[in-house]
Amino acid sequence: MVRGLVVPLPLLAMFLIAAALTLARCRPIPRKTERRVIAAVGVLTLVAAAPSVAGAVVGITTYELHPSASPQDCRVVVEEHHFFWTSGGEFHVLRGETGIARRVAEFVTDDGEVPFTDGTADLTWYGEEASVSGPLRHPRDEEIDVHC
Repeated sequence: MVRGLVVPLPLLAMFLIAAALTLARCRPIPRKTERRVIAAVGVLTLVAAAPSVAGAVVGITTYELHPSASPQDCRVVVEEHHFFWTSGGEFHVLRGETGIARRVAEFVTDDGEVPFTDGTADLTWYGEEASVSGPLRHPRDEEIDVHC
């Protein structure tokens, strides 16, 4: 996460691979075997990360830094994804407004809803634990626990 901007991990991976391949071009030309290995790793990374990045770019996945924080400055990043009539998401927690967020819970919704984006869900802090309300549920019908 960069100053309120969420950078999806696959996008970060693609950026790092592109940087590594660019830097590799600055070196003397490696042997044939090394070139094949570099090309294979680059292609596999692009193939693995491209669908996730494409989903984030076309708006299928959204990220929102929830405005409220716990007393010890724990924040929640809500990741929501939808495709036609299926939807769900994940809760990630981090300290402050920057850093690497840690996934702590997941949820599903009905009829393609994105409750945080639509404003129909909310999160309330009780100390270092958060309670979630709205039209969402845990995939295994368990309680949704958001602990910092």
